[in-house]
Amino acid sequence: MISCADPHALRTASLTPSTCFSAGGIRKMIAGIGTDIVHIPRILNAIKRWGPRFVRRVCNEEESRRFAVLTGRAGPRRAAEFVASRWAVKEAVYKALYPRRSFSWRDVALDPSSVNPKLLVCPELAPKLSNAMQGAGADDIHVSLSHDGDYAVAYVVVEGRAP
Repeated sequence: MISCADPHALRTASLTPSTCFSAGGIRKMIAGIGTDIVHIPRILNAIKRWGPRFVRRVCNEEESRRFAVLTGRAGPRRAAEFVASRWAVKEAVYKALYPRRSFSWRDVALDPSSVNPKLLVCPELAPKLSNAMQGAGADDIHVSLSHDGDYAVAYVVVEGRAP
């Protein structure tokens, strides 16, 4: 155990994938971490160049519908922020599950009904993502998402049971 009274111990402590913590009596560990940052104007230019084809390639059906609604209500810039944030989440999940990453961009989606970003992992709708999570020993994926100015960023922590 590392004591906060010993600052040297905090500097030299090494957290590895086998470092466990307890959550409700269940030993858990971090099975993967991923982050991504996206330049929103780059996504806006891709949308202008490729149109709905680009959005359909990156987003699932529900995300594509939300993109269309945002484009009509809030304009292309807000819609590009939406796609950029989804791109960042998908890329961060890909990195967190590396090298067990045999899933498509459309398999990774956020729950639109959740106030906080929550990943939808449904074996029936996204079996490849579910399989990648099983391969990584993942029980849950935590997502943090933000955008400001010209950038959208996502941070993902994959949580699993300790051996």
